[in-house]
Amino acid sequence: MQLRIAILVASVVVSVTSSVIADQKIEFNRDVRPILSNNCYLCHGPDKNQLQAGLRLDKRDIATEKLESGQTAIIPHDVAASVLVARITSTDPNQKMPPADSGKSLTAAEIDILKQWIAQGAEYQGHWSFIPAVRRDAPATRHTDLVRNEIDKFILSRLESAGLEPSPKRTRSR
Repeated sequence: MQLRIAILVASVVVSVTSSVIADQKIEFNRDVRPILSNNCYLCHGPDKNQLQAGLRLDKRDIATEKLESGQTAIIPHDVAASVLVARITSTDPNQKMPPADSGKSLTAAEIDILKQWIAQGAEYQGHWSFIPAVRRDAPATRHTDLVRNEIDKFILSRLESAGLEPSPKRTRSR
């Protein structure tokens, strides 16, 4: 029974996350960096000794310039012309990235995120720890009776946007 509930919750979270990402601006640190870091940076990241094809995907100026091959991995606002997209969607094992022998692979959702990011201009961000925090106003919520602090407003608003209702209040039991 608990396994069924866990699977149901997981499927709702994935479904909500996918629909939210489709409706919002893709952020490099939140949405793209984890995909590239987990799947691409080993060969296309900051380690000079591991660098393949002269391509660094962690640096915008390198990822968007012509490579020695004459191709460009990422062309902001042009998904079709970006070689990165061609390589991550290829069915040719000699072209497919990440390569099969890496043990890595991208999900359809990750590929969609990368495409949307490129379509939106492929903006990079500095590491999150160097970006000043921005205080956001708490969103409105229908459940004002449940609000005890500003964090509750954020949580309740997110539940409402996902079409979910908060669980009923429970009493303590021993």
